[in-house]
Amino acid sequence: MNILHFKAVDSTNTYLKENYQALPDKTCVIADHQTSGKGRLGRVWEDDSTQALFSILLKANLHYHSLEQYPLLAAKAVHQVLIQYLPNLLIKWPNDLVIHDKKMVGILTESILDQSIKALVIGIGININTIKFPSHLEMIATSLWIETHQTFDIRSIIENVIEAFEKTLIEYQHHSLSHIHYCNTYSSLKDRTITYNQGEKSIEGFVIEIDSSGALIVQTKEGKVRLNSGEVTLKK
Repeated sequence: MNILHFKAVDSTNTYLKENYQALPDKTCVIADHQTSGKGRLGRVWEDDSTQALFSILLKANLHYHSLEQYPLLAAKAVHQVLIQYLPNLLIKWPNDLVIHDKKMVGILTESILDQSIKALVIGIGININTIKFPSHLEMIATSLWIETHQTFDIRSIIENVIEAFEKTLIEYQHHSLSHIHYCNTYSSLKDRTITYNQGEKSIEGFVIEIDSSGALIVQTKEGKVRLNSGEVTLKK
């Protein structure tokens, strides 16, 4: 992995998207601080330099039909590293890691398209040494420090995740779907009732599994539904 490390950058995802043509496949950008960090659905990723913030650029062997696999590949890699410290950590489809239903890790994948897929950027944010969150996040976010009361070396965790991701990616490129089995094993949604939006309508359903394409299979009153992306909420 080709690694670039910045003290501060607007967003590691944005940097790779703007410079992907000049950078080799499997370039990783690490930032101590992001001034305009991005989360899913246009949200802002808030950081105070106590998080692991990094993005990985992929340019080879990309296909439209497999784009849903990459958040799960990344989730498996991050989970394999963090479960050493947090045995109860779970994967929330499609791209979060949670413990006690509080978010610890966010994954944001963005593709660069021009008649074909030119590149894919996988951004990863891990709350590591955060001691206290802003009031609007206290009930929905947590960190390694909050859960363990230990301080961790951020760079070491990033390097371990990169190593795990490279191994997982190689397995996938050899036609293995072991990451699907892994994400189902550690799913925070399996056998639970969720709600999701379909247009203006809120739908309720029971989560069955993540299928081989990376979609979430949900049993609703109208039958089974495949969700390829989107926001799902656990029913209280």
